[in-house]
Amino acid sequence: MYPWTSGRRDAALELVDELTLSSAEKEELKQSIQDLIEDGPRTRLAIVKFNKLVSKGGEWAFRDFKDSLVDVLSESTHKALFLH
Repeated sequence: MYPWTSGRRDAALELVDELTLSSAEKEELKQSIQDLIEDGPRTRLAIVKFNKLVSKGGEWAFRDFKDSLVDVLSESTHKALFLH
C-alpha cells in the first residue's frame, strides 16, 4: 500500500468514529472500507454495508467519505458508491 493510500484510508477510518453508530457497526464499516480499498471478492458486499451504515450519518457523511476515498478506490467501486 502506498503512503498516500494508507493516509487516505486512515482518515476514512477515523471519520467512522465520528458517526453515531454502535461499536459493532463502526467495526463493520471499518472492515467494509478496507474491503472497498482492496477491490477484491468482498467489494460488492462492502458496497452494500458501506451504503447502509454511512446513510445513518446523513448527507455530510457521504460527502466526507467521498472526499477521503476518491483517490484510493477503483473507478468501478467509486461509481457504485457515489454515483447513484
